[in-house]
Amino acid sequence: MPMNEYRLNKAPFLLAVCCILTGFVIGRSSPMDTGPAGAPDHAADANILLPRVFLDGHDEWEYIIGTNLKVCAVLLTGVLSLGFIGMVNLAWIGLSTGWVVQSVMDAGMSWERVAALTVPHGLLELAGFAMIAAVGCEGFIIIYRKLRFDDWSFSMDRLSLNVRRLTAGLLLVLAASMVETYITGQIAAGFN
Repeated sequence: MPMNEYRLNKAPFLLAVCCILTGFVIGRSSPMDTGPAGAPDHAADANILLPRVFLDGHDEWEYIIGTNLKVCAVLLTGVLSLGFIGMVNLAWIGLSTGWVVQSVMDAGMSWERVAALTVPHGLLELAGFAMIAAVGCEGFIIIYRKLRFDDWSFSMDRLSLNVRRLTAGLLLVLAASMVETYITGQIAAGFN
């Protein structure tokens, strides 16, 4: 495999990881209360009961895997936008994760607790999302190859790479949802 093709195969995944990390760094470094002065305070709305609070076990797993599969579907629509939708979505995921980590750190939670509650499923989930977003960048790769090499070829190697990425991404998201449902809750219970 020529070096240019090797780089072209790795670029979408690395771009996806960079989008997540950039969003996370921005989220960690910017406070959540950066809205306009005089904006309504929604702290009173925090007492509204969410239906997810009463879920446990299999019901919670169905909720989590359903949410994660919706995110995967949005990431795959990146094929239609040359990867832009997927990369913006990954940056938003990183940004919101950074905000959550920053807010719980400001509330006094230790790094160990934050890491114990997010890292076990978070790494699997973000790696799965990055793999699926890399498949979503395939439209960009096709246009790039046409403009750079005047080649519209759709090789079986490329198709096989994308099928492997999609399969690995979905398996990682599935594993992350199981870890989030069954293991993270036990870790949280151990802190109380």
